Amino acid sequence: MSEADQRAAKGLGAGVPERPAEMDENDRIKAEPRYPYQVVATMVASDVADGMLPPGSLAPPAAELANRHGVSLATAKRSLVLLTEWGTLARHGRNELRVVGPALLPPVPLVPVAPPSAEGRTGRLLALTVRRRGIEVARFSTVADLDSASELHEVLAAAVARAGGAPEEITDYEMDVRLPAEPALMLTFVASPRTG
Repeated sequence: MSEADQRAAKGLGAGVPERPAEMDENDRIKAEPRYPYQVVATMVASDVADGMLPPGSLAPPAAELANRHGVSLATAKRSLVLLTEWGTLARHGRNELRVVGPALLPPVPLVPVAPPSAEGRTGRLLALTVRRRGIEVARFSTVADLDSASELHEVLAAAVARAGGAPEEITDYEMDVRLPAEPALMLTFVASPRTG
């Protein structure tokens, strides 16, 4: 080719826009959902992104999604499967889906019942819920003296360790204390930075 033809060929592509990057299939569905189950999944994902469904919270049941969006139960279930594939939801326990978040941890085993301490103090069976920055990470029962801050601190420290937290992070956690048969909250225990 002559030099003039080569210059002309180089100039031809200058005005042509670049081809857009290929969009990931999941991103395409989120941007332009085509089917009802994709629309429902996208709306739930939007609720998660907006904080209406915080990390660790239970996912809406399929029946609720079906009623809210006017779709069949099978379509609602399919949307939950899609949300799990996206990593927005994760199976937690047997039949429970929860919103994925940094504090979504596996369930913590029960604390063994301790005998009365050497000082003769006796405890009572307590139902405890441990949260990290407002997100539940453990629910269990143990025997502890409700009037002993040091015993409650020990129980909270053990729960933090089982949940994978470091000892210095104990002030990020709080523990709701109830009696097993009574739903009323008795107190919320928070470790003092001085005792951590």
